[in-house]
Amino acid sequence: MGRAATGSVEFRGNPPRWWSRVTMRTEAGQTKRVWMDLERPDLKNTPEDKAIAKRLARRDAKKAIKKTFVGRERAMAPKITVGELEDKWFALIEAAPKLTDSTVESYESCWRANIVTTLGKRPISDLTPPVLRAWVVELGSKKGGSTVRNNAHALTRFLDDAISERWIALTSNPMRDDYVRAALPRQETQNAEDIVHLGRPAIEAALAVSTVPHERFGKWLIDVTTGQREGELHGLQFKHDKTDEAEGIRYLHVLQQAKTARGRLAVRLGVPKRNSKRKVPLHHAAATWLDWWKAEGWTAYVTMADGSRRAPTDDDFIFPAPDGSMWRPDDAEHLRRTLALAGLPESFTTDDGRRIPYDDQALRHSFATMLGELDVSGEVIDTLLGHKPKTTRGKHYQARKLAPLARAVATIELTLPNRPGVAYRAVPHPVESSSQLSHGARRNASESSEVHEKAVESHPSSGVEQRFRKP
Repeated sequence: MGRAATGSVEFRGNPPRWWSRVTMRTEAGQTKRVWMDLERPDLKNTPEDKAIAKRLARRDAKKAIKKTFVGRERAMAPKITVGELEDKWFALIEAAPKLTDSTVESYESCWRANIVTTLGKRPISDLTPPVLRAWVVELGSKKGGSTVRNNAHALTRFLDDAISERWIALTSNPMRDDYVRAALPRQETQNAEDIVHLGRPAIEAALAVSTVPHERFGKWLIDVTTGQREGELHGLQFKHDKTDEAEGIRYLHVLQQAKTARGRLAVRLGVPKRNSKRKVPLHHAAATWLDWWKAEGWTAYVTMADGSRRAPTDDDFIFPAPDGSMWRPDDAEHLRRTLALAGLPESFTTDDGRRIPYDDQALRHSFATMLGELDVSGEVIDTLLGHKPKTTRGKHYQARKLAPLARAVATIELTLPNRPGVAYRAVPHPVESSSQLSHGARRNASESSEVHEKAVESHPSSGVEQRFRKP
């Protein structure tokens, strides 16, 4: 092989780091004596750290003799650029069952906007920690902190996937180097006042718009009373509408979600976001509408490919396309149009004056916000939303019961328009005291159980309407 791989070291560069020089042979058979970054920014120019650097250099020299490419030369066989792996990576993440649609879309957006545009022509071997740190710093000079972190997460995921799929010859991800991570901006904490949501009056006004189709009315009603994600709602089938016989509580079993591929051209079933498989009790107004939808509304809405109509089966989707298939329409645009028809803003204004367009996630935020205003405990709200328990008790010891969740959902009050699927008489339920409910909520629930016969009230936006109180 010629000259031996000595593994000599030198402290140089900007910022200065330890480098080793080894003799190695490329796949083409050429002998090279190259300097390679030891990727240890923590080592200083001291006798002790120099000894450590020499040991690392000798390790790299042994790998070079065995034709294991390390440092800058690791990815020379073959010399692949970042951009050449785009199609492979997009196909991989779009097929990943544990990635949500929004995560995939975020990765692809970051890739196109800030990764492939600046790093796309670079060979993978060029992506050393100093190069990646410079990329992070430059991006931070132009973009906000959250954008920088999102792009860093996307590039980190790309390199992790490329290494695990053996597309490249790297053995460690340079984006995970402490030298790179230290350049990332700190996580910004969102002000609670800036969480995009709709107040109850706005929700009631949107639901009262007479031109809202039945399927959209029901979807929004279930959304603001269960807090499900858009994909989870479109992944619901009638077989997921169940009743717990032991507790006598009706619920929706969230076991799957409708996932979109790139450009929303295809929809497929996938598992929900991590830890989000759950049972969500149905609000009595949503349950009443769902009964009507299954008995009459679905059949009138869906037309089969041959032009026929039929009653839904357990395997049919609750909120399908007009032909009965699973779909993911642009729910956010529909919501904004309906808000405009109701004379309401189409965007949420933050404390600093920024305007954020409403989307379907705003209804999920509204569900959590309404429960918080009713003094429902944060732990119960987290469970309803499908968030991971924060304690060992919640993760491993405490079984989840539906009763406290059902009591929390039942505290939501909504005034609904007089339209098909909306009951004209509230359905009474037993009132139980709960540590999750405030004294005021329990008092209102008690009063509601006494006066549920007088539930029909007047509403200025839509004539005769039904006030659904806590049963």
